[in-house]
Amino acid sequence: MAIRFPPVLVIDCGASRVSATSFGATTDGVPVVRAVHVEPLDTETTDDLQWARAVGDAIRRIVTQRRVRGPVTLIVPGHLTLTKFIRVPHVDEARREKIIQFEARQNIPYPLEEVVWDYQIVYDDGVDFEVALCAIKLEIVDALLAECREAGIDPAVIEPSCMAQVNALRFCFPQARQSTLLINIGARSSNLLFFREDRFFVRNITLGGGTVSQSLADELGQGLAEAERIKRELAAHGVSAATSPAVAAAYDNARQNFAGRLALEVTRSIANFRRQGGGEAPVAVYLTGAGSAMPELDNLLAEKLKLPVQAYEPLRGVPIDPHAVEGEIKSAGHLIGESVGSALRVYAQGLAAVNLLPPAVLEARAFRRRQPFLLGALAFGAGALAIGLLVGGVTLSAYRVKIATLEDEARPLRRYSSEVQRIRGETETLRQEIAGIKGLVDTKANWISFFRDLQERLVKVEDVWLDKVQVLRPQTQVQTSALAGSLFAGLAPRPQAADGQAPQSLRLNLTGRLLDRNHPTSKVSTESQNRVKTLLSSFVDSDFIVSIENERFDTSQPGILKFDFILVVDPQRPL
Repeated sequence: MAIRFPPVLVIDCGASRVSATSFGATTDGVPVVRAVHVEPLDTETTDDLQWARAVGDAIRRIVTQRRVRGPVTLIVPGHLTLTKFIRVPHVDEARREKIIQFEARQNIPYPLEEVVWDYQIVYDDGVDFEVALCAIKLEIVDALLAECREAGIDPAVIEPSCMAQVNALRFCFPQARQSTLLINIGARSSNLLFFREDRFFVRNITLGGGTVSQSLADELGQGLAEAERIKRELAAHGVSAATSPAVAAAYDNARQNFAGRLALEVTRSIANFRRQGGGEAPVAVYLTGAGSAMPELDNLLAEKLKLPVQAYEPLRGVPIDPHAVEGEIKSAGHLIGESVGSALRVYAQGLAAVNLLPPAVLEARAFRRRQPFLLGALAFGAGALAIGLLVGGVTLSAYRVKIATLEDEARPLRRYSSEVQRIRGETETLRQEIAGIKGLVDTKANWISFFRDLQERLVKVEDVWLDKVQVLRPQTQVQTSALAGSLFAGLAPRPQAADGQAPQSLRLNLTGRLLDRNHPTSKVSTESQNRVKTLLSSFVDSDFIVSIENERFDTSQPGILKFDFILVVDPQRPL
């Protein structure tokens, strides 16, 4: 039986406009474009929260003019999202989550509590995973969700524009065996997407159509709004006899400068791509986005990059609904490439699946999906209770007679109750003492295994030693030297968790130094810093450790890198 796919609305929130594209699907899950609606933003601010309010106004206009049904996906622009590519060791899934979270703390320049982040596995070569980290500030997501709720919609997915474009490019070039570069030029920034087969690399640069407008405004002494109008008019109709020489010269300079800066950033990105994944340089370059409509931009870039540059076809292989206005959709084609990619992801045709909805929102929605089952169970329980009450009313008198009989039989046995309670208390005290002794025995064995594991990891890094190991227990601090003859003599008994509660985590404060043999009289090199980072990352993989906290480094002493951090011990492997 053919699968019936629901209609999907994708709202692409750009820096200068919002587009809403509705999709159906073929029986194979290929998106079918039904309609496109584009709303310009009534703001030129660089304040992100004010931009979110302008997006909300545009969404409300769209909802008023179009009937919105089915799942809604929200796309956020590249200048608001951080995308970084990292490599992590090939480990099982449970440990992989811990390592990726550790790397996220190192690579995202904000506390993780202030952002929403997700990741996508890009490539697995059996030795390492290549991972794409995506993050956005939580306050921006909250502002967008508040605007959507006010407009009467509830996004199921918030997707970075670069990940949506990955899905679209893979659909358009399913058999791409050579490296391809797609340049998506927006108003405030541009996404550079390198793609080959199922591998990709993304870099966002702060160059966009607004850069040309600002150059025009500066050279002509005009306001930014007037410069934007001139740019769009020249992009649509070209330089004509009616164009003043000053405007034509200013536009040509702005265009040349933009192409030169863009080519330079592309060259840097190609070097990063090859260094990151060992891939080859692209053999073809495609242009898309609103800023790609600049006249002769493809020729200018081709000349500077020495590569063929051509326009990207966002609707390549994407059918259009026969009842839709085909001309209207094709004229907006350069604006809906990411929307096609988001629809592919909803229909399970995408390569990347990053969702920047906050975890609290996802958990609340999962609870709402379970509510009908919970209400049904509650109704069933209430009905059963009502039946029980009716039956109980009939048999209550019979129970009273039975209780009186049992009371007479139990009265002679009550004199044994206090003795039973006394023996039970003594038994419980003995049980706790035995558990404490057993815990000390287990702890001593675990300490031996832990220090053996710690020593092996230090030996792998080389030229590194510990100055101090400080044991931090709940309500207790015990200090012991890493070089002491007896490591167990000074350990306090391990606090026992209350019944029904998870045991509290023990923490170890480690302080040590790493010798930089290659630079004994100068500042510690990046190589030594990477060695310490490798050491910290290896601790996350230990069976005894669940996380690392409060990493601190001191590079003030020549040839010596001092470090200090706290290891959180797994309560299931107590020390």
